[in-house]
Amino acid sequence: MFRVIALSLVALFGLLALLGTEWTGSPAPTLSAGVLPGIGLPAATPAPAPAAGLPTLYVAGPRSGIFARPARDAALVRDVPQGEPLYPLGDTRDGFVEVRDAQGRVGYVPAVHLSERPV
Repeated sequence: MFRVIALSLVALFGLLALLGTEWTGSPAPTLSAGVLPGIGLPAATPAPAPAAGLPTLYVAGPRSGIFARPARDAALVRDVPQGEPLYPLGDTRDGFVEVRDAQGRVGYVPAVHLSERPV
């Protein structure tokens, strides 16, 4: 047990030495993106814009879900709140419409949960 603790402390102080930070017993300062050259957070990927003329459907009920395949027992890709715009991809099977959300996720939503007008 002592060896594990000693090795952990050696690793911690070695890491702090590499970063040029001395341990003072207080929490280390937080770094924002771009503080150190070459180190930063990855840029956020913008959501793909809908193609011009692409129809838009809206979630009509209080909540619905985007499913991985056209079945209610399929894996849930994500929940979608009422009024969220979704973009149909043309495939309609077993009462489900294949859609893409604003973040580019693709899946199936029950057709009864969709409306052509914002709710």
